[in-house]
Amino acid sequence: MSDFVVAIPSYDRPKELNKKTLSMLKDNNISKNIITVFVANSEQKKIYEEEIGSDYKIVTGVKGMVNIRNFMSNYYTSGKKILFIDDDISRIVKGQSDGMKITTVTNLKTLATNGFNLCKKHGYQLWGLHPSSNPRSLKSGNLVTNSLRYVIGALYGVINDKNIRVTLDSAEDYERTLKYYIKYGGVIRFNNYSGYTTYYSKGGMNSAGRTTSKEDSDKKALARKYSQYAETYTRPNGHTEVRLKSQGKEKDADKD
Repeated sequence: MSDFVVAIPSYDRPKELNKKTLSMLKDNNISKNIITVFVANSEQKKIYEEEIGSDYKIVTGVKGMVNIRNFMSNYYTSGKKILFIDDDISRIVKGQSDGMKITTVTNLKTLATNGFNLCKKHGYQLWGLHPSSNPRSLKSGNLVTNSLRYVIGALYGVINDKNIRVTLDSAEDYERTLKYYIKYGGVIRFNNYSGYTTYYSKGGMNSAGRTTSKEDSDKKALARKYSQYAETYTRPNGHTEVRLKSQGKEKDADKD
């Protein structure tokens, strides 16, 4: 029996949830008994019940990305180990040291347990995966780092702190990373693991999909508020990206 629970926010994507995240969790031997799906309202709950059945717990929450993130955090007790997963994660992948290929893995339970154990070891409360599934990005020499590194919101674990709340819909994962880093002095990231997900798709907690204009605006607001830790730059396609500033020497957190 796992000592953590799985929380999945979803809006208007019951079939995608069933086909991707729930299927991935099944492949990783994650018990249905520890999984809770959070939906926006009672109408959505009925739709999800018809699609995924009664094997999964479904909780009626609120609509909106930051709203549901904060609702879920408040739903669980402080100190609870929670693995948050988006509804469109089709697989977990691991990079090779040569940067030439990635492979699908089914060890999420072990990975999550290790993440929570490393948090406890170092006094941190947030762990996650690398944001990119590009093989070249997943060949890091430091496989597990505890410096300031962006923890993507698609899949991450927390030892729940109800006082940490997010406010920026399209930069909530950066905001969460910074707030946990500032409060606890570090975060854990597995640099050779990532997850396949879908950005800018219809559905999700933002019913119109994640838009680039809103993301640009939120990222600039984040950099203004946390100028000591973050800055923005413009990609060749004109979109705004966040760069987290180095806060000390990076080291492998899985080694003494």
